[in-house]
Amino acid sequence: MYILDFLAGKLAQSSVAEVRQTEYRVLCSGELYNGNVLTSDWRKSDVTRVLLTSPFSLYVVSRPFHDYPQELALHISVHRVTETAGQFSSTFFPDDVVARDLVSILSVLLRRHLTIATKVGVSVPGGAPPQFNLPGVLPLPIVKTTVDSAWPKHPVGVMTDGQGRVTLDDYNPPPLPVDSKKLSEVLSAITNLPRREAEAFVLASRLYAQALQLIGSAPEISYQLLISAIESLASVVLAKYEPSREEMISTKRKVVEKATTLGLTTDQANELAILACADNRWISRRFRVFIMSLVDDTLWTADSLFKLSQDLVPPREKFESVLKNIYNSRSDAVHAGLSWQETIHFGWGPAVPSSVLKHLFMGPFRDPPLVWFERVVNLALNRYLDAEGRGKLPSLA
Repeated sequence: MYILDFLAGKLAQSSVAEVRQTEYRVLCSGELYNGNVLTSDWRKSDVTRVLLTSPFSLYVVSRPFHDYPQELALHISVHRVTETAGQFSSTFFPDDVVARDLVSILSVLLRRHLTIATKVGVSVPGGAPPQFNLPGVLPLPIVKTTVDSAWPKHPVGVMTDGQGRVTLDDYNPPPLPVDSKKLSEVLSAITNLPRREAEAFVLASRLYAQALQLIGSAPEISYQLLISAIESLASVVLAKYEPSREEMISTKRKVVEKATTLGLTTDQANELAILACADNRWISRRFRVFIMSLVDDTLWTADSLFKLSQDLVPPREKFESVLKNIYNSRSDAVHAGLSWQETIHFGWGPAVPSSVLKHLFMGPFRDPPLVWFERVVNLALNRYLDAEGRGKLPSLA
């Protein structure tokens, strides 16, 4: 997987003639700036435009700074690679593959919808590499945005209470300060994972990035992609996971009851139940265990990205049962063609379909809001990259 070699610095270890430096333009649904720079107004400083310089360069090029969607310049360097399959071989620069995966990973780490708009520059082999570090030259914005390039911008509402106090009701992503040092460290941490787990994390990031893109336009598909993101990583990280003996017997309770009626002792019936679990892959249980091991109390605090009323957030004590319902709803949607409950629309913006409002008066939701589950997935993926968080996963030795 080229992205892992790139982050480890292996794709730049070659002669100048064999290295290509490429510039991509990336669109962000929201505003990013360098939070490590001390300034009274980040929008008036060009230094705050430099989000990252290692292991790749990322700059804000929008003018004005807060233009929506915000345009970023991504610069990467990769050397030529050769792939061989049987008698056939091909030689190419994998910059487009690396750029797409970088944007997916950044979507997870920054929790913002990022998408590549276009490739705008390629260095000449053997030529002098372009320099974009400050002080120097910053690229100018060139991308003409389209409807599919970013989340649609929500109109800002004006709320006036009975005392005449006015507040703004804004569902757009707030400005996000980027900790460049921490971001660089987390990107490096990906390469320190076992190879199979690192590859699985990249695959999960791809699914998560696609889910963010569709969160407003196709929420049912977005929900399924978020579930798949966790499932793809958990299936590798928890490949050896099995529930306890008692839990196995509990899942085959009917086998135990039938064996008992046929004259087997309790111990024999239990052993038969254990044997009946031999071909069970525990996919749903791995999904729940992975999330519940990694998600912390942050989930039950106010969200910084989506405005979701705490009345619509599933209670902590029902977290596992809610996750089980989510997985079952995905199965019903995929295998039986059933629709998700309309409640998944809550929290995306100030307006919701009229069919959703009835659920406010009907008690607990079967399917929690999509923006809430997006936060669950994002927390789990980010906590997995933290050594302390991974330490909370069940020991499979």
